[in-house]
Amino acid sequence: MKEPLYIKTCNTLRSQIKSGILQYGQSLPSERELAETYQIDRKTLRKAISILIDEGLLIRLQGKGTYIAQQQLKYDVQVMDDLEQLLNRNHVNPTSRILYKELRPAGLRFSKLLGIQREDKVLRLVRMRLGDNEPVALQDTYIVYDIIPNLDSIDFEMYSLYSLLENNNIKIFKIEETFTFIQLSNPEARLLNMEEGAMGFIAEDITYDTSGRAIEYTKGIINNQKLSINVDLKYTP
Repeated sequence: MKEPLYIKTCNTLRSQIKSGILQYGQSLPSERELAETYQIDRKTLRKAISILIDEGLLIRLQGKGTYIAQQQLKYDVQVMDDLEQLLNRNHVNPTSRILYKELRPAGLRFSKLLGIQREDKVLRLVRMRLGDNEPVALQDTYIVYDIIPNLDSIDFEMYSLYSLLENNNIKIFKIEETFTFIQLSNPEARLLNMEEGAMGFIAEDITYDTSGRAIEYTKGIINNQKLSINVDLKYTP
């Protein structure tokens, strides 16, 4: 069966991206140039480009054009680490930007999630997590206040929670994690440098120490053009 033109074009562009002919950060040639190069109409070309955007190989920036995206990192659900460790492991420079910070009572919802009293204090952090200065995730985190002395005075743009736990001899035992796929709306899409309506995923984590105590809850909206979920399933007949 003859391969459709848009699939053929998609495969050619994908090969050029993966081989480095088209490199990360480079803008894609104009539709007119590409249509002439591949001898196809623009409607066919747009179908090919749409597939590569969905795969995370291209990114369309409103008002700017279409660019070669950074290759996706594998978010391995079987490896117990945080986003900073994941980025470091893939030789991507991690940074954080604090968008909002407050010390507040846990309230009904977070007292249940964290196994504490409603009046107990939690530190809320809303952070933009970046890799090589590009948005990777928007995280809303609630940390049990009394796990680390003077928690609210710590600069979380300089230090990660996991490194602080380690320095305070708090060992992580398990992380309960739930994933949900969503269509992004503003302002989240804009903050993650994605188009409104683009697909992303939410990762909700509750982290426990070796005593079984919940330490923190995080809801992260993930840019799936930067991270993909990787699960290693084993078949047992």
